[in-house]
Amino acid sequence: MAGLCEGGNEPPGSLKASKNDITTKRIEAFEMWIRRSMERVKWIDRVRNEAVLERVNEERMLLKLIRKRKRN
Repeated sequence: MAGLCEGGNEPPGSLKASKNDITTKRIEAFEMWIRRSMERVKWIDRVRNEAVLERVNEERMLLKLIRKRKRN
């Protein structure tokens, strides 16, 4: 399973999300929240994230930008 790692005190075979994976998901969720608010997409409309990205002709870039700036 992608995005999961074996825990330290967990029984063998159990999986838990790493701190990095959780942070990544939160950054992506924040980015989509911003894009939805800019496009005034209501939560009740149940528009998928991919559809919001198609509306603005963009791709997810916030995480890429953070990683790029962190390298420099």
